[in-house]
Amino acid sequence: MKRVVIGLAAGVAFVGLFACTSEQKTPLEKLDVVAEQVAFVAVGDMPYKADENEMLTAPNGSIVKAVNAFDPEVVVHFGDIKSGGTACTDELLIERREQLYNLWPERAVFTPGDNDWTDCDRASMSPRFFELERLAFLRDTFFSKDGEKLTTKLPNLTRQNEYIENARWQIGGLYFATINVPGTNFGRDDIKVGDKQKIWDEAKRREAHDIAWLDSLFAKDSSSTGYVITFQADIYQPDTQKYPVACTDDNPDKCDGYYKIRQHLADKAAQTDKPVLVIHGDTSAYCFHQMDKSIPNFWRLNGLGDFLISDAAQIVFDANNSQQPFNVRSLLGQQSLPSVCDYDH
Repeated sequence: MKRVVIGLAAGVAFVGLFACTSEQKTPLEKLDVVAEQVAFVAVGDMPYKADENEMLTAPNGSIVKAVNAFDPEVVVHFGDIKSGGTACTDELLIERREQLYNLWPERAVFTPGDNDWTDCDRASMSPRFFELERLAFLRDTFFSKDGEKLTTKLPNLTRQNEYIENARWQIGGLYFATINVPGTNFGRDDIKVGDKQKIWDEAKRREAHDIAWLDSLFAKDSSSTGYVITFQADIYQPDTQKYPVACTDDNPDKCDGYYKIRQHLADKAAQTDKPVLVIHGDTSAYCFHQMDKSIPNFWRLNGLGDFLISDAAQIVFDANNSQQPFNVRSLLGQQSLPSVCDYDH
């Protein structure tokens, strides 16, 4: 755990996104806090564009410089390291792994998004790939062999057997985990290449492993001061619930692919008195808020990215602050995020 002194003043406001929010007009309060805290960065849904690629490229990218200035304990990329229209070639994925490594060497954790594997079979792409083959390539490239260098300075990081993209580590009493939860209805929809049944069977196994990984994380409750769980898909957006039933063998796609994981997260948060933060991307309803009034320790960060905003989020966790244990700002703009998730802008 590191000791950080927070002195955050108003920075450059986002252009357009917060035009209707009070944060746009009101200077941010200055915080002068000295405490045992954990600082980390969440970035994702990028690079999609050439300018975002420059922002993330060391040594002169603006996000790279901001990460170095913030000096976090870890940088977590919550998936989609390329746009949905770009082919998922070996060369590009390896290039993005190296970019992530150079962004924050040996302390960068990645969890894959739909753009990185489930959607690699789109007709608009050339070449196209069977999505389970791309998942196997990601496992081989990002989470083992040369990919192990991404997390060398996180000595207590462990990976789940078989589903090695699922990671767990701790910084002080704050426990982190990633789980493989991609968009496109957990990878169950829009299957264009390969055997659909194999993909649905894999989704069923992956869901079970994700839930088991969450159980292993919360089993640390006696020594924990808080939890951070990161994945790619926005499992809370209204569109994910157009079929409000869990997926089954008899109904593998006309269903809510996030039903069980969403409920399991809420149940686990309700069973602990420690603060719980879920971080994801996938949509442009950027927000940071308490999830449910009946579970006051349950927080959600819909991270920046997805074309509309090119930025990352900086988070400082303070276990001694029971009212606001997670202080979240945009990394470049130093702006507070809205507390309402707006899906209509």
